[in-house]
Amino acid sequence: MDDEMEKEIISDNKEAEALQKKHLSMLDRLSKRQQSRSTSSTEPSTESTSSFLSRFSELKSSIESHLSDSQSVASDPSQLKPHLDKISESISDLEKLVAQSSYFLPSYDVRSSLKTVSDLKRSLENLSSELIPKKKFSFKNKASKKERDSVVPESKQSIAPVYNSVQPSYVARDSPGFRNKTGEVLVGEFKESEIGEFTISDLDSCEVRIIGCIRALFIHRLKDCRVYVGPVTGSILIEEAEGCVFAIASHQIRIHGARRSDFYLRVRSRPIVEDCNGVRFAPYCLSYGGIEEDLRGADLDAETGNWANVDDFRWLRAVQSPNWSILPENERVGILDISNSGTERCVFIIASHQIRIHGARRSDFYLRVRSRPKVEDCNGVRFTPYCLSYRGIEEDLRLADLDAETGNWANVDDFRWLHAVQSPNWSILPENERDGSVDISNSENMNEEV
Repeated sequence: MDDEMEKEIISDNKEAEALQKKHLSMLDRLSKRQQSRSTSSTEPSTESTSSFLSRFSELKSSIESHLSDSQSVASDPSQLKPHLDKISESISDLEKLVAQSSYFLPSYDVRSSLKTVSDLKRSLENLSSELIPKKKFSFKNKASKKERDSVVPESKQSIAPVYNSVQPSYVARDSPGFRNKTGEVLVGEFKESEIGEFTISDLDSCEVRIIGCIRALFIHRLKDCRVYVGPVTGSILIEEAEGCVFAIASHQIRIHGARRSDFYLRVRSRPIVEDCNGVRFAPYCLSYGGIEEDLRGADLDAETGNWANVDDFRWLRAVQSPNWSILPENERVGILDISNSGTERCVFIIASHQIRIHGARRSDFYLRVRSRPKVEDCNGVRFTPYCLSYRGIEEDLRLADLDAETGNWANVDDFRWLHAVQSPNWSILPENERDGSVDISNSENMNEEV
């Protein structure tokens, strides 16, 4: 009995000694790792942070000085707006500096700097409201010819600046944009020269396509929308988006209050989310004629991989934030080509093993398909069985292994509708509206002789 107890004591002592050695070994490794980090990275980071703070303070003081001078400049109305525009550009440059430096700055410095930028914007807005009477701005003022020519939405409504809406800064109030639309495709093309700020706000079930470069983009209150944007040379601010898809490229992207939305990004700095839930990220996938040149001009041609390095300002723990995730590859869209305006008011009679439809509007599809047809970013599309006829079609269908009617024409998958109820984007074409058999045989040209 005593021998057994003695053996147990010896065994316990050995285990304790092993644990002690393991613990000391772990502490030694941590100590060496910390020393390595401090010698290799701390000094450059500290030096870079110090340089940034010095530059930031210098620019901030300059902007504040110009803001103080605005009262004296107001005595000459012809100089006031250029003066305010110059301040606005300086604030944008300051914001761009934060974006370019955010990869090495501590989170606190990023938050503090962005708050300073926000305060400066607010000061500029208040000052412009005080010095520029609202009565000078009116919807009676027509948009300039340049603005009408450069921004033409598919709804064929010109885009005029909205001066009486509440926006986060002076430049946003005085910018062209898309506002207060439902169920429309809105297209802006800026191919000749870079436009300044652009605003997208209060849209429901719309698709926005912006081709070319802009300097800054402000997005507010969107629901069930698709937003495809070429390179933005400054920053993008997104506030209150639900059930949306964004394909955007910019030096800095900040997202606030987004829900159940997907973001296909190319961004120089780490994207920032705040008060978001169910947002997913994937690499930029937009395409149009000349986009490579636009990306190079905006210094966004290189893929940084920052689309996956998201900072959640409402999640300070060491583990992954539950508010955002990487979009699985099998759920990502392919290349989004916005070169043309999409398919609208068409009728298709097609038979295939697989059919995928993207960006169609108010069109009818007579299908025979082996697998379930897929729709994406569509609206008002209707489906019905295949009805084509010509001499020898039965043999052609057999050779293509499409002679059997599967009924899949009615089993449509909408990749943008994740709810259990029927998608509102497609429907079954009523029988009384369907065409009969469509015979494309041309009997006049057919030679009956052998």
